[in-house]
Amino acid sequence: MQKERINLPAGRSGPGSACRILIDAYGIPHLYAANEADLFFLQGFNAARDRLWQIDLWYKRGLGRLAANFGEAYLVHDIAARKILYRGDLDKEWAAYGPDAKAIFGAFGRPNSSIRGQSLTFGAPMRRSPCAFMA
Repeated sequence: MQKERINLPAGRSGPGSACRILIDAYGIPHLYAANEADLFFLQGFNAARDRLWQIDLWYKRGLGRLAANFGEAYLVHDIAARKILYRGDLDKEWAAYGPDAKAIFGAFGRPNSSIRGQSLTFGAPMRRSPCAFMA
């Protein structure tokens, strides 16, 4: 039994071909795409739909930017995060993950970066309205 259906048309900021997400009665999303790149895009879109606030929080935590939003109490965490921030050769790092890793991460992250600070596109509603996201 289908509870919700989200259709994503092909487009410049979206997937390369039409895709859809069917959410069953138990809340489990079923992703349908014509190719692997669109499937990872769809997975990132669905993750952002449910957890954009958490993705944004982890992003700020990793870069040491929590104190700007949550106050001086997080300054110690920010200093530590900035000290251990990876500053090595990114080409070597991507090569260590596998030949298609960079493309997969790019497809997954594309919906997240295109919707930061705005509501989701494609007419798909957010399940929860998070507080405002700040860069």
